[in-house]
Amino acid sequence: ISSLTPKGERNKSEAIVSRGIGWFRQKIVNFLNLLYIAPCPRYHKTMTDNYNNKHNKALTPVAKKLRKNMTKEERRLWYDCLSRCTPRFLRQKVIGNYVVDFYCAKAKLVVELDGSQHFEPDNKINDEKRDEFLKNRGLTVVRLPNNYVNSNFKGVQDYIYELIKDY
Repeated sequence: ISSLTPKGERNKSEAIVSRGIGWFRQKIVNFLNLLYIAPCPRYHKTMTDNYNNKHNKALTPVAKKLRKNMTKEERRLWYDCLSRCTPRFLRQKVIGNYVVDFYCAKAKLVVELDGSQHFEPDNKINDEKRDEFLKNRGLTVVRLPNNYVNSNFKGVQDYIYELIKDY
């Protein structure tokens, strides 16, 4: 068709067909980009400051290191239970100025595995402050001793599944 008619006489549908769907898709993307209004930098800064310190970038390398060097109990809970769980769990997630062991965003659940050091008086106070920080952000914090994971793994699994069954 395009070879029989001069360029000026083609209608719009023929032009779209001759140029292919990619051209039309690009026109739509260009139009949508015109509608996009870039956020004001000042407003964006205020948003991140008021968003409860959701992510401390300085702790990201620490979280990566902790993911590589998980304890035996964390490794067992992750690979035998939480890694295949729906809703999705993340391990060693940075929230504010803390790195939590396991985090489920959908259920707003934090699972912490506590070794023997968490039962010392100074560490108990730090854990209480940490739990308060997380609870103020609407998260449920579950603390499980490592020996529960070792001695009653099925019970720990059932308990976590019970907490997330509605999500």
